[in-house]
Amino acid sequence: MQNAFDLFQSIVLMQGTQCARRIHLENQLRKDLKGHPFSVAGLQSARESLRRDLDQLKVISTDDESRAVLALRELERANVAAERDREALEKLTSFTPTQSKLTQIRDDVADFYLTLQIDVTEVPVRVVERLPEPYASKGFSALTADMGDKRKHGIEPGIYFDESAISPFLADYFIAHEIIHVWLGFRSPDESCTLLEEGLAELLSIFGYVARTFGLAAAENLYKIFRLNSNAATRFESYVDGIRQALFTAESLGAVGQLIENARLGRPQLNAAFDRSLTSTHTESKIDGNPTQEHTGLETGAKVARSLLSSFPRSLVVSAPAFIVAELAHDGMTFRELAHASKLESDLVSSAVAELDARALVTLRRDGQVVSRNLAREHLERGHLRFDFRPVGSLG
Repeated sequence: MQNAFDLFQSIVLMQGTQCARRIHLENQLRKDLKGHPFSVAGLQSARESLRRDLDQLKVISTDDESRAVLALRELERANVAAERDREALEKLTSFTPTQSKLTQIRDDVADFYLTLQIDVTEVPVRVVERLPEPYASKGFSALTADMGDKRKHGIEPGIYFDESAISPFLADYFIAHEIIHVWLGFRSPDESCTLLEEGLAELLSIFGYVARTFGLAAAENLYKIFRLNSNAATRFESYVDGIRQALFTAESLGAVGQLIENARLGRPQLNAAFDRSLTSTHTESKIDGNPTQEHTGLETGAKVARSLLSSFPRSLVVSAPAFIVAELAHDGMTFRELAHASKLESDLVSSAVAELDARALVTLRRDGQVVSRNLAREHLERGHLRFDFRPVGSLG
């Protein structure tokens, strides 16, 4: 049964967050939110409950308390976003984790892809009580099966969802992404998925379908959180490397539409286009095809993707106490003044400042007790400095 946590998760993915590791934020709030209903009222009641608990803190003396303060702030941001964008909220709250709803999303995805000459109308989406083996025992919540899975495990091709793990917005993204793999699997059942294919699926799903359905800002926020912030495991890096390859190949071919034309011919042709791009010094001639309005929108999305990959700094992440200090510190501020302004205990302020100093995000006066310059401010103003729940003083 859906609850306030599912709504919060979806709003954060659409509207953005200052937390660099969504799993940290979700783990912090999941227990508190699950007892509240799937509605704006549910978010509000969860916020008030957490606020009452934190209002009792006179001084913030630990990492955990700092994390709770920032988690509450993100919950408050989600409440504001829900109240501000009623149209987006309606899309989320009207979601039901049912077969009919997932089929409706599949149909919408298929209609969008048809405008790009990608026919995925026959790809099934199935909601099941338990995923087929051997995947259920691996803890998966969703599965994309291709012809290889049918030969090896007897699983019919398509996209499978565990009915207990379906959430709004993510379901749209997942179907739009995974359906590209099924489409290519039908064309080239004996060929394996590559980084380039993952990148194509990312480009078409996030900067194509999600951007068209929820807005380009939502696509940008999803990509930041899902890919550019989710650098906790090497396997996530493959998606970033893949979209770089897809954008690089599209630029060499002359347009994203030409990358799609190569994909329509199958995985070997798609990969061959990438190989040619590696040695090409000029833009290739275009394969015949009629650009549509959706092609134009996709080119706009591709520009945003290139901009994010070129300009968004993935390394600017600090601990919760350091983030609080970075927000409040101004040039010439003493540690004592910082402690008063932030409600952080003096030892926690010292550790936070030391972390920022080691990261070259502040400079200190010679006596080490005054912030002579807060270099983090410009990163904050750009929305680049973020926090996660690493221990204060940690540099990685």
